[in-house]
Amino acid sequence: MSHPYRVRLAVEEDADDYVRSHIEFTNVTYAHHAPPEFARNQRADYAERLADLLAELSEAAEATASGREPHRRHWVAVSPLGTIVGVASAGVGIEPWETQHLGDAWTPPATDRVLSHLYLAPGTHGSGLAQEMLDAALPGGLPAYLWAFDDNHRAAAFYRKNGFAPDGLRGFSGDFWGNMPMSRWSRGPFSDGAARG
Repeated sequence: MSHPYRVRLAVEEDADDYVRSHIEFTNVTYAHHAPPEFARNQRADYAERLADLLAELSEAAEATASGREPHRRHWVAVSPLGTIVGVASAGVGIEPWETQHLGDAWTPPATDRVLSHLYLAPGTHGSGLAQEMLDAALPGGLPAYLWAFDDNHRAAAFYRKNGFAPDGLRGFSGDFWGNMPMSRWSRGPFSDGAARG
């Protein structure tokens, strides 16, 4: 399915729009599932998220220049007018919040490559853009894991179509993220040769 958007790696000049877009796409996605303070919390987190993104973009540029794989890469999808309509991030290394938040319940995933996030603007769903962004973030169907809120049925259907399945680890997102139930999803390799869940 063709669409008018262009997917590319994010650069430092995208940082402000990236963070603002990420926050708003997240708020729209969970508007009917999260409590009212969810959106306020996300917007209040802008400065910290911007600093984190700038640090990750800088690290990615340095790693790429020296021939190493970056810890995280970020992608944007832009409209013909240059507006960001999608954001995605993936890389190698467990998300720091996982062990802090889940404590003794946490278990290692089958792979340490993670899809940190993938969000689209309203109106782009069904265009094929999500698939293009996922394929950019995890080329060739790379093994990876991700976290998804249990009530996000659109995301569940999309990730299942792409070979992901719940791997058994569940939890709640915590007060800042609306204390919503969430599950970890994984896409191979699995020690028993089959997807778990």
